Amino acid sequence: MKRCAKCPDPAGALMWFSYRERTAWLRDLDASFDRFVDYPLCRTHGDRFAPPSGWRLNDDRGVVPTPHPVANVA
Repeated sequence: MKRCAKCPDPAGALMWFSYRERTAWLRDLDASFDRFVDYPLCRTHGDRFAPPSGWRLNDDRGVVPTPHPVANVA
């Protein structure tokens, strides 16, 4: 079980950032965790997270991908 990087609670989200883009992302915890890039956060710390001044935050937690429509082939 992954633990939050800020407290002993279980992680529920992953945070990572790009200095070049001045953007931070939050996403749901999944199997693609990379310990060199992602910072695990519990729900509380994920909800409280605020990026540095002048940065953007993309919060993708709980976002379900929309399937592409299938073209009718007759």
